[in-house]
Amino acid sequence: MKRSKTTKALALAGLGLTAAALSGCGGSAVAGMESEEPRRSAEVQPDIPMEAVVEPHKRSGELTVLSSRIKESVGVEAFGQSWIEDGTLHVAVTTEDAAAIVTESGATSHLVRFSEADLMDAARSVMAWSAGQPGAPGALGRISIDAVGERIVVGVAPGSADQIAVAFDASIAGDVDVEFEPTGGPAKTY
Repeated sequence: MKRSKTTKALALAGLGLTAAALSGCGGSAVAGMESEEPRRSAEVQPDIPMEAVVEPHKRSGELTVLSSRIKESVGVEAFGQSWIEDGTLHVAVTTEDAAAIVTESGATSHLVRFSEADLMDAARSVMAWSAGQPGAPGALGRISIDAVGERIVVGVAPGSADQIAVAFDASIAGDVDVEFEPTGGPAKTY
């Protein structure tokens, strides 16, 4: 397929705009000159200083890095899950020693029975079980782990939760609780 020079120029311009957008560029500066003031959307939130928007994202990134460091320190067998709530990092762990490391790092610890690895193993077991069940593979949707709730949650097609729960052998997931919750149904394409 042969492309015209105009098509190539438009494609390159589009790539340039995409790269600028992804790199955080895109103010109202003229090419070759930088804008002195960060771009703001005065029409949307004129009274909110840029720091109020940037700082939470920066803090979230710092907490994500801290979570990774904590996971590395306590090990996968003791790490349950982490989340950010009200600007504070919360970390679910399976041992008192790991909880002490979490607290010393400035995060809030939660003692739980199952590690993330345990919950992922249980989730894989549920997926393997569903592959062998007539009608179940299409009925199962997302599977999410909930370390604090000490369970995995399986999204299922509307109207099939009771049927799947009855067919499900709870021993498949070991000691981990498995809950089936109806979802909005399969994804639709338009």
